[in-house]
Amino acid sequence: MAKFQIFICLEGTDKTTFPVIKRIRRVGEDTWYGFPEDLQKASQHTDLVKLPTVKNAIASMKGRGSFRNIVLSLSDDLQKMYTDDDGNFVCNDYVLGEIRFASNPESSKMDTMVTCLEKLAAPKEESIKEILKHLLIEKFTSKNKNVEAWCNRFEKESIRFQLKGRRQIEVFKSCLDSSLNNWFVVTQENLPVDAEWSSWKAEMVSNFGDNSFKPVCSAIGYKYLGGSYIDYTVNKEKMLIETNKDLPKSVILDLIVYGLPSHIIKSLNRKNVTSLQILKDKLKKYEGEDKNFDNSKPVRFFGKSSDKSSSPSSFRSFENKSNSKNNVNTGKRLNYIRKPCSICLAKGSERLHSESVCWFKDRPESMLKSVNNVMLESTSNSSDEETPKN
Repeated sequence: MAKFQIFICLEGTDKTTFPVIKRIRRVGEDTWYGFPEDLQKASQHTDLVKLPTVKNAIASMKGRGSFRNIVLSLSDDLQKMYTDDDGNFVCNDYVLGEIRFASNPESSKMDTMVTCLEKLAAPKEESIKEILKHLLIEKFTSKNKNVEAWCNRFEKESIRFQLKGRRQIEVFKSCLDSSLNNWFVVTQENLPVDAEWSSWKAEMVSNFGDNSFKPVCSAIGYKYLGGSYIDYTVNKEKMLIETNKDLPKSVILDLIVYGLPSHIIKSLNRKNVTSLQILKDKLKKYEGEDKNFDNSKPVRFFGKSSDKSSSPSSFRSFENKSNSKNNVNTGKRLNYIRKPCSICLAKGSERLHSESVCWFKDRPESMLKSVNNVMLESTSNSSDEETPKN
């Protein structure tokens, strides 16, 4: 059986794609013989397409424009279908025309096509200005509470825009607030010229990182004081995640509920509120209510039991002192527990004051005399001043 080489590719219309056999030649020859356009569809070459080599080649082509140059052995019957007695290539009694190429057929043309395709496929390098327009990260300032969280977000954006090396540092500089220009210049002088992002990140954490528990206390003590409940939920979730990205969702949910007003906390059923989305859905119905309350004051939860051992108590949490949209600076607040005066409680009242200054406290008789003496002396002195002297 003689060996032949055929050229197969995928073509089609707007609605369908189909394989076509463009040309054929004998192995070792430079001249190709092309099939006419009305005889190029593979469906018109049923006996040839049945060969395993041709069948596998067609199956391996996935997209329109892909092609295969395959070598196959033709039986005597197939040779008679594609050649005449004189050795000319024919198809359905149509003599195929010659297609002449350079000494290395297809090579120069294919090299040009590959070069063009590589240029088209290569991603265009966007300018820094264009990248900054699409960055999903805020500018970094010295007031940023969690440096590592910001750096992690910047690294994700760098992966998305394929930023590496010096180009990544240029984008990083543009993400810094203008107040940090001096810090960038000084750090650039101290670091090597080819310093990678990891070195800049270490300098960021060293200069602006906060290793104290202040961010933790601020995140935990962040309370709702006004505005939208959804905004409060999102803000506190962000603060908690920046403090500890491994914090369980259930703990985040509990801490967010902890900062809500007392009447909302009492209306929530913990068994039903199992996720942040459910909590947000519950809070939406409170958005239109009259928010005339002060959540910065201690929230008191009084028990219904008459047992004196279970006296009512109230609490106030540490609050963030920063002036923000949802958290107002109300001065220095300390953690403490207040209990109603036991004297007033026995009389049916629940006043929160010290027992030493209670109006109903029984004073010793000696103390009463002392007070009366002072009052009498004060009255006597005032009388003497008013009496005219002769």
